[in-house]
Amino acid sequence: MSNPQSLLPTLPALVPAGHGAVVCEADACRRVGVEEARKIFRSGEVLVAHAAFVAGRLKTPPAKPLYDVLELFAFVRPGVPCVPSALGIARVLGIPAVDSAEDAAHSLCQSALTLLSEIADWNEAERAKLRPLVQTLATAGWRWAGPVLQHVGESERASSPLAGFDAWRSLREWEDEAPPGKPSSHPVAVEEARARLTQLVGSGGETRPEQRAYVDAASYAFTPREHAGTPRIALVEAGTGIGKTLGYLAPASLWAEKNGPGLWISTYTRNLQRQIVQEIARLYPDPAEREDKAVVRKGRENYLCLLNFEEAVKRTALAPGQRSVALALVARWIAATSDGDMSGAGFPAFLAATFALREITDRRGECIYAACPHYRVCFIERVVRRARNAPIVVANHALVIAQAAQDWLSVDETTDTQPERRTRYVFDEGHHLFDAADSGFAALISGAEMAELRRWVRGPEGRARSRMRGIEERLKDLVVDNENARRTLEEAVAAASVLAGEGWM
Repeated sequence: MSNPQSLLPTLPALVPAGHGAVVCEADACRRVGVEEARKIFRSGEVLVAHAAFVAGRLKTPPAKPLYDVLELFAFVRPGVPCVPSALGIARVLGIPAVDSAEDAAHSLCQSALTLLSEIADWNEAERAKLRPLVQTLATAGWRWAGPVLQHVGESERASSPLAGFDAWRSLREWEDEAPPGKPSSHPVAVEEARARLTQLVGSGGETRPEQRAYVDAASYAFTPREHAGTPRIALVEAGTGIGKTLGYLAPASLWAEKNGPGLWISTYTRNLQRQIVQEIARLYPDPAEREDKAVVRKGRENYLCLLNFEEAVKRTALAPGQRSVALALVARWIAATSDGDMSGAGFPAFLAATFALREITDRRGECIYAACPHYRVCFIERVVRRARNAPIVVANHALVIAQAAQDWLSVDETTDTQPERRTRYVFDEGHHLFDAADSGFAALISGAEMAELRRWVRGPEGRARSRMRGIEERLKDLVVDNENARRTLEEAVAAASVLAGEGWM
């Protein structure tokens, strides 16, 4: 097997540019037309960054797997945010002077060698842990498997089709904590909120009269109610650019510090969530403290479901290929992520070109909770528990609506108590709340969705070799001693037979 130091310089690097591409060979770069770029690309003996994007630009699929440096980056540095391009990889790796397409093509070889050298610096424990996964990738035809194996070494034992994919085994279990007490009702004075705004803006910030007026108005919502059933509500509107986020964060953060968990800030989009978290960083500059004090809650469909991931891996094991490579890179990310958020910056979203990411999320409400073998390490359950004890929770309108409906259904009629206390809401972009309510309480189901639901309930039908399990297989151990539960499960499986099956048009 060739040494990567001698292998990589012999490979041309290709970056799309204009109506063709830039090809760099032996430190010499040249512009080529579309036809020549396609020929080089289809050969497979070429370095690229984001093969699916390059194939789209050149309007030709690769004839064989390529040396995709973006895949190598996702393997070596899982969970590290990176713009999916040669330029983005070079910037993260600290490779200087990458300004043009020629520079980007020239940097690809250097990026690959840098990443391979990082593997060479891993300790023996890390190498031993990854050997089974790399050998599985070699079987799947991953082009980087050979150079990587030169550094991590080969295992003496034969690798199983699923070796190395069980990233959930290394995850730390979440711990249940005592539920927080009922939030207090200490008021937030306008003068306090103004002082907090000054702290958030900073000494070099601009003081705006409109922003101060916004803080004064928003503070009203954080004063104690005078009568039961009459919460304090403040509808505050302001123009673009006055700093509304800091305007409501000033009194809201004070209320959270004084009264304990119970404050939720709701937005309409994930981008707004990220913006709010960036502003909260002014209040909690230390990342560890910020992670403890402010938790981001998103819908279940944004988080990786370990059980669905396991099912996807089992289906893929029967036909290894590029899909196996994509799932292996997801496994690397699982071991590195702290929250399992697939909409976050560190998830290798470029893998969506290889398989549908919805396969490994909970999009149908199919979670079996404590019956799941991965329940104690579940990312969703972990973030739910963190949010219960966090002073500030940053969520979105759709989740707040769904949570409110769930709370209403779960009220204990004897004590009129709810499982989780949320006593203050801030709705940013509140005019979108009605659209979110329409979406949250509506239902849309297509033939494809019915087929997916049927497959989830009944499992594989007519596929003897499939590793996928239906809900009956998943729950049978849980309901074996409960006659009513077994009967209900049987009725659900039978009822699902009327749904559209696979291939239904």
